[in-house]
Amino acid sequence: MENGFIITNENDIYVYFELIRQLNPQTILDAGMFLKRIGAVARAARDCELHPQIRLTGVDAFPAYDFPIYHRIYDRILPLHTVTTPSAGCDTTDSYDLAVLFHVNEYLSAGEKNALWDYCVHHCACIIGDTTDPAFTNFCLAHGTCQAVSLEGQQYAIVNPDKHSLKEH
Repeated sequence: MENGFIITNENDIYVYFELIRQLNPQTILDAGMFLKRIGAVARAARDCELHPQIRLTGVDAFPAYDFPIYHRIYDRILPLHTVTTPSAGCDTTDSYDLAVLFHVNEYLSAGEKNALWDYCVHHCACIIGDTTDPAFTNFCLAHGTCQAVSLEGQQYAIVNPDKHSLKEH
């Protein structure tokens, strides 16, 4: 597996589940398929669990690592190009309560990142992500209200996109 594909940082795992618990979304767009990257075999890890009623859609940035279990964990899996290429057939009416972008930005081209972020801003009520990519932080600040979350020196962002300032697609 490519270097960095697997996520083992316990803070990332804690923040993923804790912010989802606190925000209580009914629909989640998981860009990069975090549960796949931590090696989860269910919607649970480290005594934390996603409620089965949550509609979980994964955006697969790592299709070379496709295992049948992830088609059971995720309600729907979208190839990355369907959300980064406007003509690729992604349903433009899809909407999500929450988008999660943890350690996916470093694996995408600049064009893919911008298209994914733009998709999230237009289709998600809230976005959470790590702030390891300064361009992501700047994009979030330009497109909504941001709140920083720190845990043991690591920074995460909760972004509420400003839908009124966005251009219609």
